[in-house]
This record gives sequence, C-alpha cells and structure tokens, in this order.
Amino acid sequence: MRWHASALIALLVLAVPASAQDAAGTSAPSSSTVTWRFAAGKGSLWIRDVASSRFGRRVDASPVSWEGHGLVFTAERDRGTARRGHHLEVSFEQSGSAVFRTPLAEFPRPADDRAIRVGGRYEYRRYLFVDLGVRGFDVGFGLQGGAEFASVTQHFDPSLEVRVREANLTTGVVVAARLRPLRRIQVEVAWANGGALVRTTQRHSAAAEETVHDWGVGWLTDLTARADVRVSNRMTLFVSYFDTGRGRFVLLDASASGRRRWMVGVSHGR
Repeated sequence: MRWHASALIALLVLAVPASAQDAAGTSAPSSSTVTWRFAAGKGSLWIRDVASSRFGRRVDASPVSWEGHGLVFTAERDRGTARRGHHLEVSFEQSGSAVFRTPLAEFPRPADDRAIRVGGRYEYRRYLFVDLGVRGFDVGFGLQGGAEFASVTQHFDPSLEVRVREANLTTGVVVAARLRPLRRIQVEVAWANGGALVRTTQRHSAAAEETVHDWGVGWLTDLTARADVRVSNRMTLFVSYFDTGRGRFVLLDASASGRRRWMVGVSHGR
C-alpha cells in the first residue's frame, strides 16, 4: 500500500481550515440536512489462500478461489452540508451457492458452505474543491473507520468442517468526486485505502487443537459509485455499486478476498 500518500491525504483533510472551503465557492447551500438511505441487492464474495515461505514472506495467492453469492442489505444516514458531511452505514451480507473456481473450471461446494458478514462504517468527508472546472463538479477528501464481523464455513470430504470467524477494526482515507449535471441528478464516486486490525478464530473439526485464536493485520481498497435521481423534494431513487479487495495476514490463516455488490434503494431527506 501507498502508506505515505495515504498519510499525506489524511493530513490535508485535517489541516485545511474552514476558510479555504468558504473561498472555494459560495454558490453551494450551507444548510445542514439529514438523509436516510435503505437498499437491497445482490453480492458476491471470493476468498483465496495466500502462501508463505519458511521465512514468513508472502509468495502468491492460490489460483483456486472459494466463491459464493447472496443477498445484501444496507441502511445509511448522512448528515451535513454540501461541503462537509458525516456518513454512517450498517450492512448485512449472506453468501451461499458456493463453488471452487479454478482457471479452467468450477466445482460446486456442499450446500452448507456459506458466509455471513455484518459491518458498520463511519466516514467524515469535506469537499474542498467546489465547482472545479465545471459547475456542479466537486472533489473532496475524508477519513473513515469501521468494524466488521464475518463467518465463513466450508466442508471437505469425508466429513470435515472448517469455520473461520473474523473481527476487523478498519481505518482509511477517502478521495471522492461528485457531479451534479442537473438539479435532480447526482453521480458520486469514492475510493478508499486503509488498514485493519484482525482477530480470527479458526475451528477445525478434525484438528488436535480444535479452536485456534490469532491476531493479525490487513489492508483494504474500496471503490464505491452511486447515481441518485430525485423524484420529489424529499425522496430519491438510487443505484449503487461497491467493490473491495482485502488482505488478511495472520500466522496460520493468511488470505486475500474481495466482495462486490449491486444495490437499488430509496432515500429520504429533510
């Protein structure tokens, strides 16, 4: 990860005074608003083991991935002005219908293979550049933090079960851009990069030590896109896309993973 670039962005977000925002453009509204968003959609998950050498150096990810898909639900709350905002989000994801995917083929997994994830995230964002070059085009920066719990259960012949439970505390920096070509339409894209503190619990039904606990670290890179269409003064319909790549490095269970989700929803503001 580009930690030096991330730290520089974080310092910029915290150091730029409010007066610089006021000078960026006076046409944006300054009144505070609260918006609630609720969405549902389809999500997918993939996980690959990461090999390591005898000296602990990570070598490569396995070409075989465990993949599943299922339903996703999110609830969000935004509070702020056109220049700055506070964002809260909680989400629930369930993945099943799993397969082992190789470069040549895919192999269905038992019906009991599944994954569940519950997460929450807070983000503070400031749009430092308003009407940048084009009216309605804004660029901002932010900081985010979150907490997640995930559980993945896999089965292997003849009757083995492996369950990995993972708790994450995450933090990162955000770069965002939005475009408002018309009064009722807004498109927003955000990129986040950061790290995580990881706590894992692995349970193997046939191991001598059935349950193993471990600590580790990880990284994350998120991409979010959303398009809003306002249908009334207070109600908006939207579609969104989310893609994340993550790494988890602990002593006995290093892995790379990724998630995607496509959502449709409705928001209500006041």
